Amino acid sequence: DGCDTIVVEKLDAYEMRKRGKGSAQSKGINRRLAVLKPYELMTILESLVKKQNKRLVKVDSFWTSKACHDCGYINKDLKVGQKEWQCPSCKKTVDRDLNAARNILDWGIHPEHHAKLKKAAEEGKNLSPSSLVTEV
Repeated sequence: DGCDTIVVEKLDAYEMRKRGKGSAQSKGINRRLAVLKPYELMTILESLVKKQNKRLVKVDSFWTSKACHDCGYINKDLKVGQKEWQCPSCKKTVDRDLNAARNILDWGIHPEHHAKLKKAAEEGKNLSPSSLVTEV
């Protein structure tokens, strides 16, 4: 009961299944997603948050594991099965899952830090930080 805000990655099981299409893991990933049912998990979480008068923030999942949490470098060459990578900018060894969790928390609290804003700026697009988070 010590926290009022929960920050999670905005999951889209349909998109997750599409990404794996044509790869050797596709069947296994799709089978696991059918069992895990991210939508049901989010529905339960949203219900609990409302009952407890807490805040749930869902963060756009774009580059959560590819953006170095420490320096912001974007590793565009990161492969799907690669669990760790060396950041060429700050030289840290990055654990993909831990890094993504840190980015999700940071971007949920500070949407203006989201890596998607950096990409949009590079492409000359105007993107609002508030469009990258959804609050329940």
